[in-house]
Amino acid sequence: MKRRLACLLALLVAAIPSRLHSQTYDVVIRHGRLVDGSGNPAFYADVAVKDGRIAAIGRVFGDAKTEIDARGLIVAPGFIDVHTHADDVAEMPRAENFVRMGVTTIVAGNCGGSTLDVTQDQYAYTASSTGLSQLVPDWALEGGRSEFRKRIADPAQKAAMVLDMKKNLRSKGREDYSYAVIASCKQDKSLDGLSIAEAAKAKRGADSLDDQIETVLAIQASGGASGVFHGMSEDDPKTFMRHPNTMIACDSGLRKLGEGMPHPRGYGNNARVLARYVRELKVLRLEDAIRKMTSLPASTFHFKGRGELREGNWADIVVFDPDKIQDNATYMDPHHYATGIPYVLVNGIPVIKNGEHTGAKAGQALRHVCSPR
Repeated sequence: MKRRLACLLALLVAAIPSRLHSQTYDVVIRHGRLVDGSGNPAFYADVAVKDGRIAAIGRVFGDAKTEIDARGLIVAPGFIDVHTHADDVAEMPRAENFVRMGVTTIVAGNCGGSTLDVTQDQYAYTASSTGLSQLVPDWALEGGRSEFRKRIADPAQKAAMVLDMKKNLRSKGREDYSYAVIASCKQDKSLDGLSIAEAAKAKRGADSLDDQIETVLAIQASGGASGVFHGMSEDDPKTFMRHPNTMIACDSGLRKLGEGMPHPRGYGNNARVLARYVRELKVLRLEDAIRKMTSLPASTFHFKGRGELREGNWADIVVFDPDKIQDNATYMDPHHYATGIPYVLVNGIPVIKNGEHTGAKAGQALRHVCSPR
């Protein structure tokens, strides 16, 4: 009896690998260290993908059309960026500056007045980016550009603008606008990358404060420009980043390589968090950083089936090297993609393979309707 039972058990055990081998998946990621997005400690496992979803997590014996060896690499949910200006994604569906830093979901058209839980988002840089119009008094911009032009043509109103701009500088402890850099000036591309002081020197032959103000007013009158504004201490982003409800978001639009001098956050934000604030400065645990990029934004925006590596969830997956992931975009040379991310899957389809874009357009629209209070 015991011998017959032992033989039966042996036959059952022998049959299990054969049954598992009969499974065929679209993608299997093997031997990776999984950071599942929950904030829990990492663990080693394989991940199998079929029909756009995660079919199995653990030791996967089945075959796959695509096999990825993730030895020494981190396997995580695709990153979710909840604060973008990528409203033109239909015109640039490859969204390379995002996907090459591991972002698989972007939130565009950020709505106001929602009932989302109290959270906040940040980018991992000490400079901000917005229009140069922020340097001009609000009252001077009322009524649009035509009214603004009328005001600067009126000596009394222009003198009031100049006075307000100087007062605003002094209130911030600044002597001039050398901290402000022109990111993109469509009507005069020669100004891209120059500080306001440098632009004044180039256009007016002098960089006094009055010349800088005249330059700002002239740019605004001719159509405006975007800028990068330096001024934060690195202690500021470190403190904000540690808050458990802070999500990681780049506040950037889609980028075309070589066009303008945009803020580097649009190319490197997520990679910079993982390289500088996790690996180098150890401000965050790896698991906490990934949670801020995945399950926290997914739960905040009610994206079901995304944000965590779970069987049945959509297979938005990023595979990266924790020792090599790096942001390469800088303020002076921003047009460089992040590196150290060899694979990115969107809805189970490899979009980044061996560090290069495959040309696949695997995204789909996700909608969250903000309910009334």
